[in-house]
Amino acid sequence: MPMVFLKIDDATKKKIAKIEVPGKREDEDSYHITMFHFQKNTSKEIILMFELLNKELTKHKHFTFNVSKIETFPAESPPIFLKAESERLHILRAKIAKIFDKNNLDYSKVHRDYKPHCTLSYGTNKHKDYTDEINPIQIKANTIGYYSGYGKKVLFEIPIGMKMSSLDELDCLSKIAEEDLFNLFID
Repeated sequence: MPMVFLKIDDATKKKIAKIEVPGKREDEDSYHITMFHFQKNTSKEIILMFELLNKELTKHKHFTFNVSKIETFPAESPPIFLKAESERLHILRAKIAKIFDKNNLDYSKVHRDYKPHCTLSYGTNKHKDYTDEINPIQIKANTIGYYSGYGKKVLFEIPIGMKMSSLDELDCLSKIAEEDLFNLFID
């Protein structure tokens, strides 16, 4: 499923991977904090999203926050996750949501409240009320990305608080075009 996400750096992923939790473990490379889910996006929408995010993210400073609580969401195979409690992350997401709404970028609104988290594993019914607390791990909020969901590709990553170079912008746009060609063959 396509999504806009907060990237977690590799060093922090390694720390997160050491946390012991029950259930089927998520791959360390897939750790992220989802900001928005989408059903499907056209290449035109992805390019618009890239341009809007690139412009908006230069207005913000990167920041850090700690995660220390492990919880679950109610489900048959409940996701066991690190709860991300950050007022600045909520503020950033709200500003981006307003921009997406203004530009008719239709993201999922199934869950009314944004509950940022990093999924660690998927448990079974016996884990539905699993909670734990760990020593705090610091997350650096410095990059937002877009995952296509198709072909398992990250199409772009945009730094928070700095303008991308023209070369980096061109690289992102070429990945979007490549994904568009890929989708012609799977649709």
